[in-house]
Amino acid sequence: MFHETENLYNAGQLAVPQVSTIMFLLLLLCSFCSNAQTVKGWVSSKGQPVTGASIKVKGAATSAASDSSGSFTIEAPAASVLEISHVSYLKKEVPVNGQTSINIELEPMAANLDEVVVVGYGTQKK
Repeated sequence: MFHETENLYNAGQLAVPQVSTIMFLLLLLCSFCSNAQTVKGWVSSKGQPVTGASIKVKGAATSAASDSSGSFTIEAPAASVLEISHVSYLKKEVPVNGQTSINIELEPMAANLDEVVVVGYGTQKK
């Protein structure tokens, strides 16, 4: 058995210790690439919680929604950007920057809903 390993090494093929070293380095590299962390936060507007806001990791399929108290939890890489959106508010992007707790303040959309009256068959201005 020893002679076979020695012959493989002499023939220019990788020996077992070299293969295990390469495997270890690849696993170490993968752990640095996927440094996802749990990010918790609160979505609010004018001090009030925003229920049902969509929180998404930009460029990824990971997403979450804020609960009735405005709280959310999402797995995101430390260097990623969170996209927060809601029907009634302007979309906002927030960099994670390694933070594990992020409070987000959304700005309401500028719409004068007081000037529109909804009627059963259409809309009409006051």
